[in-house]
Amino acid sequence: MSQEFTGTIRTLLDEYKKAVNELIAVIKPLSSNEILIIRDDKTTNENCRSIQTILTHVVYAGYGYTNFIEVHFGNKKERRAKQFFENPDEYAEDLNGMLEYCRNFFAKSRNRIGRIRSVKKNPYPLGTSIRY
Repeated sequence: MSQEFTGTIRTLLDEYKKAVNELIAVIKPLSSNEILIIRDDKTTNENCRSIQTILTHVVYAGYGYTNFIEVHFGNKKERRAKQFFENPDEYAEDLNGMLEYCRNFFAKSRNRIGRIRSVKKNPYPLGTSIRY
């Protein structure tokens, strides 16, 4: 998938792909009923009530992360609305679509991203204890 990328971007996309594939493997055997059932009716976090709301949040956040980078580069993009589905196949398709959206963004923005060189050094190198 990310063979045309190198370095940090390739690593990021490889990890996204791995995470998406692992999540799809977990949700594929689920029935629509299992996805829709309210698992936590006491939570105040609407994103955590059911497998459906969790998956919707994961996809929404995944598109959101790419959108934040797009906005940073000056692209005025509307954030994609949350989309609720009722079966695992639709979520698998949407998760793969989210991944493809991210990959396409990096492919189109390769030159601009390649020019970014101002990465701050970590003020806390490995082995340094941080005092609070």
